[in-house]
Formats: sequence, C-alpha cells, structure tokens
Amino acid sequence: MARFEKEVSEWVPYRAVIDEMTEVIATDANSRGIRRARMAFLYLGGLDGSAVVNHLIYERGYKYREDRSIERAGLNISFRHYGFSAEAEWREMPGGTDKEKLAYVVKDAASNADYIVMANESSTLPQHHKINTYASEMRSKLDDTRYFTKLITGIRLSKVETVDIYKPLR
Repeated sequence: MARFEKEVSEWVPYRAVIDEMTEVIATDANSRGIRRARMAFLYLGGLDGSAVVNHLIYERGYKYREDRSIERAGLNISFRHYGFSAEAEWREMPGGTDKEKLAYVVKDAASNADYIVMANESSTLPQHHKINTYASEMRSKLDDTRYFTKLITGIRLSKVETVDIYKPLR
C-alpha cells in the first residue's frame, strides 16, 4: 500500500467538527429568529462553503435549493463567495490598494453575512493565496467589537486549521 493511501492530509477537515460548527450556527440562528443564515469564509484553507454544503447534503440530509442554498428543519444556509483564490481575482476586487480591498471585504461581509468564519492565529494557512497573507489584518478588523462579536472560538477543523466564528452587530 502506498504511503498516500494510508495517510489523511493534514488539511482534511474533521467531519464531526463541521457538524459542531453547523450546530452552533443553527442554534444561534434559531435563537435570533434567523431562517436564512448567510455565511462567509474570509480566508482560504481546507474548509470552505462548498465543503460545508457537500458534507451537510451527503452526511446530514440537507436539501440543495435552486438558489444554491441548502435547507433542513426550517433553516436555510447560503454562502457569500469572494474571489480569493488567484491573484487575478484579488485584482478584480473593489479598491485600488490591498488595504482598500480588505476594507471592502470586511464591510461587505458585515452587511451580507450573518456568520463569518475566519482562521485564527494558531492556523497554518497556505500563503500562495493572496488573502491569507492578510489574515492578521483581517482578524484585527473582525476583532473590532464595535462591529463584530465572536460566536465561538477555537474550533479545530484539522491538524493545521482552527477557526473562530463571528457575527456582525446589526
């Protein structure tokens, strides 16, 4: 048996943790009367909206909707996608400078997401993604308690990735 057939990548998210993260969000959404929860990932790592959607559909019975959201037990979850994966996508973001682009992303997430997932400082993020080079600046903006509050901290998704979940104060 080849080595790669025995070992799981350190980037593969733990399934139970995706369930835990989703349950925390569902509980909070229910307590706040949110029926359409919008999520955003403000970094690129082993987990993103597509991975969450696939897990919840195939492992937890969520139904896929025409608007690209998923739904179960009265909770509809959709994902705000940003073009972070390539330098060309980053250049297309609104803003003339990287600082302006970061400000745009945070402001947009605060306006268009109910839950924001961000890798915390203990994560080892791939630096070939432009957005990850600004992870500490992004966290500083999210930690500004005038605009955001942490729903939960230190969710260990994998061996190298730990996230905090924020919710905008609106």
